[in-house]
Amino acid sequence: MNLWIESIMVGLFSLSIYFCFQSIRPWNVLLMVVGMVKHYMGYWIGLQQLYCEHHTTLSRLEPPPLYEVILEGVAFVLIGNILSWIHSREIIVFLIGVILHLLSEVLGLHALFLKRCS
Repeated sequence: MNLWIESIMVGLFSLSIYFCFQSIRPWNVLLMVVGMVKHYMGYWIGLQQLYCEHHTTLSRLEPPPLYEVILEGVAFVLIGNILSWIHSREIIVFLIGVILHLLSEVLGLHALFLKRCS
């Protein structure tokens, strides 16, 4: 799949999680929750599995370690604060999902993730 299409899909997935938890306050806690839930839900509903199958010849994926889940939450908080000049929270969350997916690919983080495929 095209990297831009994947990134937009991740942004939409992030936004759907945001809508489930949007009543959480304060904003940084909400971002942390969205990031952590996004990372774990990606495994739980099989999105990471599809990514694994698409990018390798392997099909099984180990559950994400807790530090990965926490790091994704922290990344959501950091990027969310950088984008705080944008007045729409929905746009911020969507952009965080897109940006993190693109950055993970460019920085080689997805290559580390694919090592969990077996």
